[in-house]
Amino acid sequence: MVGLRAIRRGKRCVIALTLACALGPAIAFEGKAPEQPSEPSALEQSFDDLIATAKTSMMGAPSEAMTAAEASYAIASSMTGEQQTVAMATALWLKSEAAMRVGQPEEGLKAVREGLALLENVEGETVLKADLTLSLGRLAGRLSQAKLAVTSFFEAHELFVEVGNARKESLALQSLGSIYRDAKSYDKAIEFFRRAAEVYQGDDIVRLSIENNVGNILRDTDRYDEARPYFDRALAIAEEMGSDILVARVLTNMAQLELESGRYQRSHDHVDRAAKLLQTPEGKHWARFVLATDADLALIAGQDMSALASIEQALDGVALGETTMSFKEVHETAARVYAAVGEWEKAFIHQRHFKRLSDEALSIAASSNLALLGAEFQFAEQELAIQRLRNEKLESAAKLNEVEERQQTQQFIITSGSLVILLVLGVVAFVLRTQRKVAGINNELSTTVEQLSTEIERREKMEQDLIEAKEKAEDADRMKSAFLATMSHELRTPMNGILGFTEVLLGSDLSDEQREQVEIIDQSSGSLLTLINDILDLSQLEAGKFNLREGDFDPRVTAENAVKLLRAKAQEKHLDLVVSIGSDVPVKAYGDEDRLRQILLNLVGNAVKFTEKGAVFLEVTRGEAEGSLHFAVRDTGVGIPQDKIDILFDRFSQIDGELTRKQAGSGLGLAICKELTAAMGGDIGCSSIEGKGSTFYFTAKLLTDTDEAPADRPLEGQKVFILDSFNQRREAIVDMAKRTGAEPVCFRTRADAAAGLKEVMGKEDAPVAVLIGDAIEHDDTRTWIANLQVEGILDASKTIAYGLIDQRLADVAEIILEQPITDRNVRAAVLNVAGEAAPKRAATPAGSAMGSGAIATVDDTLAQKKVLVVDDVVANRKLVECILKQLGVTCAFAENGQEAIELAGTETFGIILMDVYMPVMGGIDAARTISSGHGPNANTPIFALTASASLEEQGEARKAGMRGILTKPLDVAALKKTVISCLKGEDAAGTKAAPKTA
Repeated sequence: MVGLRAIRRGKRCVIALTLACALGPAIAFEGKAPEQPSEPSALEQSFDDLIATAKTSMMGAPSEAMTAAEASYAIASSMTGEQQTVAMATALWLKSEAAMRVGQPEEGLKAVREGLALLENVEGETVLKADLTLSLGRLAGRLSQAKLAVTSFFEAHELFVEVGNARKESLALQSLGSIYRDAKSYDKAIEFFRRAAEVYQGDDIVRLSIENNVGNILRDTDRYDEARPYFDRALAIAEEMGSDILVARVLTNMAQLELESGRYQRSHDHVDRAAKLLQTPEGKHWARFVLATDADLALIAGQDMSALASIEQALDGVALGETTMSFKEVHETAARVYAAVGEWEKAFIHQRHFKRLSDEALSIAASSNLALLGAEFQFAEQELAIQRLRNEKLESAAKLNEVEERQQTQQFIITSGSLVILLVLGVVAFVLRTQRKVAGINNELSTTVEQLSTEIERREKMEQDLIEAKEKAEDADRMKSAFLATMSHELRTPMNGILGFTEVLLGSDLSDEQREQVEIIDQSSGSLLTLINDILDLSQLEAGKFNLREGDFDPRVTAENAVKLLRAKAQEKHLDLVVSIGSDVPVKAYGDEDRLRQILLNLVGNAVKFTEKGAVFLEVTRGEAEGSLHFAVRDTGVGIPQDKIDILFDRFSQIDGELTRKQAGSGLGLAICKELTAAMGGDIGCSSIEGKGSTFYFTAKLLTDTDEAPADRPLEGQKVFILDSFNQRREAIVDMAKRTGAEPVCFRTRADAAAGLKEVMGKEDAPVAVLIGDAIEHDDTRTWIANLQVEGILDASKTIAYGLIDQRLADVAEIILEQPITDRNVRAAVLNVAGEAAPKRAATPAGSAMGSGAIATVDDTLAQKKVLVVDDVVANRKLVECILKQLGVTCAFAENGQEAIELAGTETFGIILMDVYMPVMGGIDAARTISSGHGPNANTPIFALTASASLEEQGEARKAGMRGILTKPLDVAALKKTVISCLKGEDAAGTKAAPKTA
């Protein structure tokens, strides 16, 4: 007889749909009822009716099953003899199962022990004894009596094997799998569930239990992709059975899986569907766990009040001090919700109950491990006994077969004599027929040889055709590569002149109207260059000519610098930029830094473009896959309709709508990002809530080892106060503060912050730093801070301001964090005011020369050496001259490689800037001749000026003796830095400027 087990196992105990939850006596009951006469008496009929009622109501209405079981026990007491004993034991078994479901495991344990005692001296009731033993194990597990549970399950398994009941044997194996899961021996647990599947899969309930349990174990171990197919199959079985409650339970498991794996929209969909199915009295209990999951999702979305409403509805009517293991994570969620809304007393209460249940879970895991260690040998002996029994059966079957074979041999000898005579006659006839057939076969062979010769000729011709087709395809591929290189050069070369001279103009003395006009030219040219780069990248990807340029780099620095490039655009729209990097992200990665930066610039740039107010967040953490990093760009923008998410990464696709049409773009950026992430061994996706914001996330294989970054927690145990009413930004700052070891205390209102500061004023637990964001109730931030400092509540030397804050706060704040807000500058600022850091960071962002390429001072010695500029385009030569003139450098010019060789043979230069594609002689050949000769410029650094910079071209340039490559359109700052380094004799090898981005 199969019982139910409602207790959650493992670290995620709220959602686990274990065997006990899935199986009910209504389907699984196989106990042997008292032997009935052909026409049962009225007493016996009443007993049978009550037993049937208990079984059918066990799953949906266990309290009714309890009442029916107790009534059937009263009737059984009126029977006599062995019939009375078996009937009473059956009623007690049903009572124990119902008691477990209505939350009375002690009462159930008492009933099942009484039932086993009744059957102690009764023969022939092995199945009923095994069912009671299995129920004993489940109730012991509910009451954390791990040793009793383990021994009961092993004993029940042995009994079911003895009677040959495969279905019950499978259920016992599943119960053992659950115990191994309690002990956190997940591989063993999966092994038992798979053995259960091998033993029996004869009905939907057993299959549902196995699929769901294995899915939960895989989820316990964060193997989300492996778990999904199991839950999908479990859901299909539950839907086929037509049980809304079972469907809802599986959906809740799936919602938790998607929540933990970061797929929030899918989790939300599962929660909505489960909630609709549970709007019945029978579904009320399970609905609590659905509501808790909904609260988790609301917290993640920054909807604190919605989360509060869900968690309070989930806990309505629950006695907090009496909650069992199934409420462990409900308490954890409640603690986070109440903390988010500032109800600290309630948060502490739930944190305390969460700890109580966590300690209980650890105790169960420990006791389960001990019990399993003691039972392993016993189970192995049991398995050997079972195998011996099967071997004996096989031996008996073999002896029987041997007798039958002897009889068949005798019969064969009798009949074989007759067959010999017939065989001789048959041989004679066969010889005659064979002679006739040989002649026919010879004719057929001749025909076949002719056909084979024809087929060989046809295949040889086909092979020749394939060789010719392959050669043509290779020629076409080479032509495509040459075309890409040519188009890259021809398109980017004029852009070099346009963007270069607009930048030179912007650095000159212009009127306001002229400056505005030049800026429009610069922005429009930048947009055109972005489109050209996207089209060329896409062409390279399609042609199979795309290669990653891999090397060592710091992913933390790359992420922060990529966001810094978009600081100006964000400040124009009054948006915050926040970069949060997990402490487990190492400082060394191996991959294509430029392509990673390209993806980040695209995603963060899109987020800034489509966000009108709020902030844009970049989060970097270790990925689930070994050696991978996970990047997530989150915004508070317009969001994306659900029916449009699937086409986001298609080429030339754009989301319809007035707002989107206002924004420039080709629709290629995300398609290229998808290709790039795939090339880096990762994937990309999006989740969005329309009107709330979007999250674009991607992974990339960038780590060469699995070592985590060393933990540095200098402020361990010290408090940091954070005042910020912008929920998402506050949560990011909290995480950054925690990575210093500090204990952050958050306030959402000025009143709460002032009260908190007053409470700790002058005490040992006063905060070592106070961070104040600009998203507070009203604009007069400076006056409010100043008043607190005058009252002595707030120490000016401990004050850090951040956000889009006016510089007028500089006299009331020790430090004003620059944008973007990063782990690096938050850590530096907090350690600074806490007295743990060396020099202070600048109070305001330093002036940026990111676009202008300006250099404040120039060494007079630069004018002593000339620069040779070799380019067949007049505009390009003129542009380089204008840029270098700002450094006081003199230039000499050549229109092709031949002229460059002639000049290099007569005059010494400090550096040679050489175009690659030129008439008469190209730059590669000219560089090879100059560097391999014995003239005055044999050791002069030569840098290629090219609009292509493919891997093949870089290799050819280095073989020819070139020191590095500067890509067109030229980055002015990179050009100046390279020229200055070479003219001063410093090493500038390997310089390669990235194309200018819009």
